[in-house]
Amino acid sequence: MIPPLSEPPRSAVAGSVPIPPLRPGQPPLAILADFDGTIARSDVSDAVLTRFKTADWEAHAAAYDAGLVGSRRLMTWEISLMDADPEALLAIAASQPHDPAFRPFVQRALAAGIPVEVVSDGYGFFIEPATRVLGMPGVPVVTARTIFGPGGPRIESPSGNPD
Repeated sequence: MIPPLSEPPRSAVAGSVPIPPLRPGQPPLAILADFDGTIARSDVSDAVLTRFKTADWEAHAAAYDAGLVGSRRLMTWEISLMDADPEALLAIAASQPHDPAFRPFVQRALAAGIPVEVVSDGYGFFIEPATRVLGMPGVPVVTARTIFGPGGPRIESPSGNPD
């Protein structure tokens, strides 16, 4: 097992300390790494959704691709299709491959004093488990929040623009 990275400050969105402000003379540099298709070699959100697509999904996806609806609106509709046990959804997500170079990349960035955050416009529920498996449990994650409840899953966008 790969030993975990040291714990950097957590994102305010995740409910803990945000990345600290720049120190005088420090270059204005931070690395924001996308999860789906970057850290994860596949689009994990799409892999999870594939099992639940309906006949009208293509029309909704086309409206998104054409810029007629935003990702929040599309994902709110998509998450309503996922009527599976959260553990089954996590298992689908966990089976997706990850870039083995990401952890050393994060280590080098943090050693150089460059903060790193994982950002995603995906469902989000599988990212923190993946960062733990990758040995990076303290890397801040900014993404949507999927809530699994008795009425089915729903998604919130705590970091999204309210408009």
